[in-house]
Amino acid sequence: SYFWGNRSKGYPGRRMFISLSLFASYLAGINLITWASYWYDKRAAIQGARRIPEIRLLLLAAFGGTPAAHSAQRILRHKTQKQPFRMYMQRITRWHKRLLILVFMASMVVLAQIYLTSGPQGFVHLLR
Repeated sequence: SYFWGNRSKGYPGRRMFISLSLFASYLAGINLITWASYWYDKRAAIQGARRIPEIRLLLLAAFGGTPAAHSAQRILRHKTQKQPFRMYMQRITRWHKRLLILVFMASMVVLAQIYLTSGPQGFVHLLR
């Protein structure tokens, strides 16, 4: 199957492991962009300059930047009270928590598949 990989080309789960690595890189990037956007918007608010639209900040959070958005809100004290922005952030956070649970469950299935098909040596390949 696609996710389990082809045994002749490597260990089971290799494609899934690479996919998860790319996903982690994406999350790191989107969170960096989100935090920088909140910082820029806070600075623009203080200086009275042109601001970043709220929809853009919410979209950055929705596409994976929720941890950075919450961090920036607390550290910069920005967008913490404004409604409906706060309500939308709470909804996005709830959906991301559900998604995180699903990703964790899928990871456990992959690890179980590796163990069942390759035994403990299958895990050694994950560390290489």
